Amino acid sequence: MTRLGLAVFCTLASVAIAGSPPVPGPAPHTLCAGAYHSCAVWKDGTVRCWGHGIKGQTGTGGDHGRPAPVAGISGAVEVACGEWFSCARLRTGGVRCWGAFASPEAVGRIDDAVSLSASDAEACVLRRSAAVQCWPGGELVSSRLSPDAKPGQVTTVVADGATQVSLGSIHGCALVADGAVKCFGENFTGQCAAPTEKGFVGVAAGGSHSCAWKADGSAVCWGNNEYGATGDEVLSRSHPPMRVSGLKDVKSMSVGPGYSCAIRRDGQVWCWGNNSFGQRGVVEGAAAFQPTVVKGLDQVAELAAGGRHLCARLTSGRIVCWGANFWGELGGGSEPNAISGAPSAVPRPIAE
Repeated sequence: MTRLGLAVFCTLASVAIAGSPPVPGPAPHTLCAGAYHSCAVWKDGTVRCWGHGIKGQTGTGGDHGRPAPVAGISGAVEVACGEWFSCARLRTGGVRCWGAFASPEAVGRIDDAVSLSASDAEACVLRRSAAVQCWPGGELVSSRLSPDAKPGQVTTVVADGATQVSLGSIHGCALVADGAVKCFGENFTGQCAAPTEKGFVGVAAGGSHSCAWKADGSAVCWGNNEYGATGDEVLSRSHPPMRVSGLKDVKSMSVGPGYSCAIRRDGQVWCWGNNSFGQRGVVEGAAAFQPTVVKGLDQVAELAAGGRHLCARLTSGRIVCWGANFWGELGGGSEPNAISGAPSAVPRPIAE
């Protein structure tokens, strides 16, 4: 299944790096944005979600315009949001997921996870052994990241050497010990055609494109550039890796379908690409390949790009969201309504 009527896979069976030490993992994601919902880890180790919950992805099977506790989760240190499911990594190294389930369920026999990521329909963990393992999420019967996976089955996509993993809609990318980027999953827009250079310190996959950044603050993106998400003025469905012009001092990145954002070292957020729901923080304006600052937002510690909305955690601990708000995914506290939910180009605090 692909939107083009043909399947093109980039597969990565193994990245063998002899003698790889146990990996500490990247900073945990205490915030996530899915297609229509968002979740966050609270200071007490519980998880709260808001937005669309028809499949149980908010933990209750209902929609929420403000954060609602997910029953049965404690000791959480990281969250990841898919389209119809959510997962939490626990302090013990275990992983529990919910969505199309009656209650959060443990995943396989994983007890040494050091980081977690989710795509539309799959989730992956980086394990203490530096292996990346994935499984189908929710009610799916197969995985597009690891096509041989069956429901409830965890399969290995990167055997060892990984230090970080990030998932897009139907592909994923891993950073390995030498700073190279290795991608897996579907590749029909070149989202798996990672740069051949090494020395990257972070990677972000989203929608059908990918980005990676270096310690010098530069960033490179590749894949679908129909909306300028890779940062080049030449719009195309498959764009080769190229440095994002007009962007510097990148600390981390988070990318969604058709758009990309970066946190700079000064705590500001800069975005480019699709702006159909104000994702770039602009009230009016078409897609743009040139990065621009999201006004009124600084001191950002963490950023989560969703389907058509984003949420950011500030250094103060406060969470703000902007973009689409069809189901209350901005968490502002109003009753979610699929017809009248108004998007916001201005980051606004969630209700607590």
